[in-house]
This record gives sequence, structure tokens and C-alpha cells, in this order.
Amino acid sequence: MENIKKYIISLGYTLGIILIFTIILTILNYFDLLGVKVINILKLIIPIIATIVGAYHVGNNSDRKGYQTGIKYGILLSIISFIFILIFSSINLLSFVYIIILILSSMIGSILGINKKLAKEN
Repeated sequence: MENIKKYIISLGYTLGIILIFTIILTILNYFDLLGVKVINILKLIIPIIATIVGAYHVGNNSDRKGYQTGIKYGILLSIISFIFILIFSSINLLSFVYIIILILSSMIGSILGINKKLAKEN
């Protein structure tokens, strides 16, 4: 039960960051403060940063093997992303590349989180 709780809390961090930055990006787009290319780049970067933050939280609360925890968290996010891709757009090669990037970024975040935890303990 404790594992499920830490994944749900981290998922809340990830979705919260995505929601907040999406609202900010929408406001900036509404007032034409950013160009289309910048907005398209930020639409890709925001979920990756949010995934790293959520995976960092999972890794920081994990005991060992940050990469495995990151893979689990990345797969959880990938399943959620895949469901949204199925509902709102079509499946293509870029969708799979995006999902792989989410898994890799969650691995990196979780490894950073567990290394930070181990550095605090020493």
C-alpha cells in the first residue's frame, strides 16, 4: 500500500506541474508573447520536466535501485499517455518515441532522487 501511495503522490506532482505550466503557456500564447515554435518546443519539454520531478520524488522515497523505480513510474506514465494518445490523436512513430523519452526521463529522475537520498544519509 505504501508503494502505491508514493506513486500516486508523485503522479500528482507530475500532473500538477503539467497543469500549471500548461495554464501559463496558454496565457502566454493568448497574449502572443511567444512564437509558435517556442510553444511547440515547450509543449514537449514541460511533460519531460514534470516526469523528472515526479520520478525524483519516487526515487527519493525509494530504498534502492532507482532505475527500476524509474522504469515502473515511466511505464505508469506511458500507459496514461498512451491512453490519451489513443483518445485524442493517432498512433505514429513519434508517439512511441515520446513514450520512450518519458520512460528515460523517469529513470533519470528516479536515479537522481535515490542518489540525493543516499547522499543525505552519508
